[in-house]
Amino acid sequence: MSRSGKLWLPAGVLLLGLVAAATLPAAEPPPRRPNVVWIMTDNHSPWTLGCYGNPEIRTSNIDHLARRGLQPAEKNGEK
Repeated sequence: MSRSGKLWLPAGVLLLGLVAAATLPAAEPPPRRPNVVWIMTDNHSPWTLGCYGNPEIRTSNIDHLARRGLQPAEKNGEK
């Protein structure tokens, strides 16, 4: 068998692998997980936040979130 005859088998296997890979469906990206920020405080009402007008208590991080669209509200976790 000549040298050019020995190259047909690897070339055919490579071509078959490329065709098989090209016909497979593309993998879907994983779904995006939602951004969740959980702020838990004790004995805290909305009137104690600076974004609701309280000048005495500094809540700079919560005020920053409020300026970006978050609307803090009173929630209870009691059952």
